[in-house]
Parts: sequence; structure tokens; C-alpha cells
Amino acid sequence: MIIAAAGGRAMRIRIQAPCRRAERRFRSAWRIQSRRRRVSGGNMDSDSKVSGHKRGGMAAVLICLFMAMLDSSAVNIALPTIAQAYHVDFGLARWVVLSYMLALTALVLPMGRLADVVGKRNIYVAGIVIFGVGSAACAMPASIASLLLSRVVQGVGAAIILALGPALVTELVPAGERGRAFGIMGAVVALGVIIGPSAGGALIAVLGWHSIFWLNIPLCVGAATVAFKHLNRDRPSERPPFDLAGTAALVAALTLSLLALSPGELGFLDALGGGGIWLAAVLMWLVFVWIERRSGHPIVEARLFGNAVLSLNLLAAFLSSVSIAATLLLLPFYLQNVLGFAVAKTGLLLAITPLVLTMAAPVSGIMADRFGAHRVIAVGLIIMAIGFVAASTLSTHSTSLEFACKFVLVGLGLGLFQSPNNALIMSAAEAGHAGIVSGLLAMTRLMGQTIGVALVGIIWSWRVFIHEGAARALAQHQVDALREVFIGLTVLTLLVLALSVQSSLCRKRAVASVAPSG
Repeated sequence: MIIAAAGGRAMRIRIQAPCRRAERRFRSAWRIQSRRRRVSGGNMDSDSKVSGHKRGGMAAVLICLFMAMLDSSAVNIALPTIAQAYHVDFGLARWVVLSYMLALTALVLPMGRLADVVGKRNIYVAGIVIFGVGSAACAMPASIASLLLSRVVQGVGAAIILALGPALVTELVPAGERGRAFGIMGAVVALGVIIGPSAGGALIAVLGWHSIFWLNIPLCVGAATVAFKHLNRDRPSERPPFDLAGTAALVAALTLSLLALSPGELGFLDALGGGGIWLAAVLMWLVFVWIERRSGHPIVEARLFGNAVLSLNLLAAFLSSVSIAATLLLLPFYLQNVLGFAVAKTGLLLAITPLVLTMAAPVSGIMADRFGAHRVIAVGLIIMAIGFVAASTLSTHSTSLEFACKFVLVGLGLGLFQSPNNALIMSAAEAGHAGIVSGLLAMTRLMGQTIGVALVGIIWSWRVFIHEGAARALAQHQVDALREVFIGLTVLTLLVLALSVQSSLCRKRAVASVAPSG
């Protein structure tokens, strides 16, 4: 009995022992799995936070870009009303636009450099606040002089917004998704340009011209809040001194250049003669180069331009801006003076190009991420060149449908070109130089627009104004001038295509040089 009982206990012990070991293994596995779930859950929470910050940062950038474009296009509509309100002629009223453009173009590059020195988030939020303060001051000016000063303040804020937008998007979005992100940016910019005139006209009719500036205040508050919350607080490891002397020389050189490109709008400065202003601009550019070559921390480091991909695509962006600015300047004269269309119909037809650009820009970004930016750029430039060739055949008897079909091609080509071009430029920026490259891109486009207007003005003046001005010149003379401009823009677009092909070859050589040889 005792032996049997002992044998039974021994058997139970032998049976229970594997069960206990299995139970211990199960509990151990359960604890490990629980820890994995906790770690996985933590990673998921972290990923969701990162995704939330990316979406919030993108939202802030897009709101600011939309606001800046909306304001610029709406103010153009308000110029006649502002001139009447202050009893000034159109030449002085145009300084409402020119003062803003001067501040914007002159400061966009230094602000990009400043952001690289002190951090992008704080500078960007400060830019939004400055733009909001300038908008509030524009909405309640005591005189035309105070309005012009307030527009300069607005231009300072806009310089920061436009200089840092591409740099922030580059930091927020992975390399494989940047084409799509820049496509969305292009669509938002075009949307602001489209909505601005109609929204501005409606606000002016109901609430007066001051309302177009009040509209910016809630947008600034929302954008500043979102940017402060979601943009990364970057602190550069090294804080080199900011080049104040170079900045002052650059601002002076750009200001004089823009004044020289704006003949007839300079007031008392016209007495100095255009040649004198050009000479002063050239001398100031030489001073700027002299300062930068001796500066330990220049605004623009010369070695940046040793990057062929960056330099070629910046030049392509400049030339494309010349083309588009020239187009937008001449078409209102053609539609109203030659075809006799009303202002409202002219506005609708002029909206075709930015509207098509709005739809094409996001698609071009997705295509660039999938097929490569250079391929999409080449297709876009070929389509744009075909559009300009078609536009050169416009006549004194062209219809609205004919005009629309031809400029759909221009808008489509531009939409396919711009976003991948922006993505290539920002992807070529070295670490720590995203701000300055972003500023270079913005300044390049602004200078291209200004020079485009000036060059086309020369051609237009030569062919049209010698026939007693645009309003009284024979329609055929205006069409001849238009044809010559569009032929020139076709050649310019093909030059941009050649630059893009060269950029692609340089990029392939650079990739091949760093690839492992074995």
C-alpha cells in the first residue's frame, strides 16, 4: 500500500512536472508578447504623433502660401478703388504693389539665410506675425504714405513665408514623397491666384477695400498657432554670425535693380535718368560680390553653385518665370484691345492657365515620385513649347474657344514643370542650407517675373507704342508684337528643356561616381 501510494505520488509528480514547465513557458511567452505589444503600441503612438506633426506643419505652410497669393492678387483688383479713395493718380497707386514687391524680393534671400542661422520655426512664426501686423496696418491707414509703409511691413513677412515654405516642406516630407508635396503647394499657390480677384472684388463691393486686408488676420492667427505647435523647434548646432553688411548690400542692389526695371514709376528718381539708376545698381552688385568674397560667413556661399543640379534647375526656374510673367502681362491687352472682350470675360479667360496648373501640379508631383522628376519636367516643357507655338498663331479674329484651347496647353505644361523642378532644387540642398536654397528659389522666380515684364515691355513698346500706344495702335500691329513674343518664349522654353536634360545627365554622373565599383 505504502509502496503503491508512493508510486502514485511519484507518477503524479512526473505528470505534473511537464505541466508546470509548460505553464511557466506559456506565462513567459505571454509576458514577452505583452511587452512587444506595449513597445509596438508605443511605436504606433510615436508614428501617429510624427504623422500628426507632418500634417500640421504642411497645413501651416499651405495656409500661409494661400494667404500670400490671395492677398497679392486681390490687391491688384483694389488699385483703382485705392487711387480714388486717396485722390492719387495711377502712377502713385501702383506703388501699393511695387513697395510690397521691393521688400519681398530684396529680403527673401537674407531671410532664408537667417533661418539657417537661428532656426526655421521661430523665424517662420515671426514672419506670419509680421505679415498679420502689416495687414492690420494696411486696413486702417491714415494716408497713402502710411499705406505704402504698411505694405513694406507686409512684404517683410511675405519674404519670410515664401523663403522658408519649400525648406520646411523638405524637412517635413521624405524624399520619395516630395514631388507630391510640392505639387500640392503649386496647386495651392495657383488657387490663391484664381480666387484672389473674384474674392477681392466681392469684398470690395460689399465691405470696401480695407476688407481685403482684414481677411488676412484670422488666417495669420490660425497659421501661426498651427506652425508653433507642429513645426519642429530646430536649433542649429552652430550659430555663425549673420552677414549684416552683405545683407545691406544685397538689399540695396536688388532694390536699385527693381527700380531700374520699373521705368516711369520712380517719381523724382526719374530725374536721375534710367542710365544713372542702372549704373548705381551695377556698382552695388559689385560691392555685394566684394563683401561676400571677404566674409567668413557669406549670405550665399559660392560653392553652392558648384552643384550642377542645383544651378541648372535654378536657371530653369528663372527662365520659366520670365516666360509666364511675359504671358500674363500681354494677354489682357490682346483680349481687350484686339478682340474687344469685356473685362469680366477677359478675367475668365485669363483664369484658364492657373486653373489648369492647379489641377496638373499635384498630378505632376505624384508622377515625379513614380517615374522620375526629369522625365515629367521634359514632358511638361515640350507641352508648354507646343502651347507657345500655338499661341503665336493667334489673330485678330481668334475665338474664345481657340484662345482657351491654346492656353490649356501652356497651363498643363507649366503645371507638369514647376513642382518637380522645385523638388529637384530642394533635394539638391546640402544639410544646413535648406533655408538659403529655399530663399534662392523664391528670389530666382521673383526676379524672373520682374525681368520678364521688363523685356516684354521693350518688345511691346517697340512694336506697338510707336503706333500711338496700345489702345490706339492697329490691331494687326499688336498681334504682330504678340506673335514675336510667343516665338521668343518658345525658344526660351526649349532652352529650359536643354538645361533640364543637362541637369539629368549631371545627376546621373553624380550618382554613378558614388556608386560602389564592385
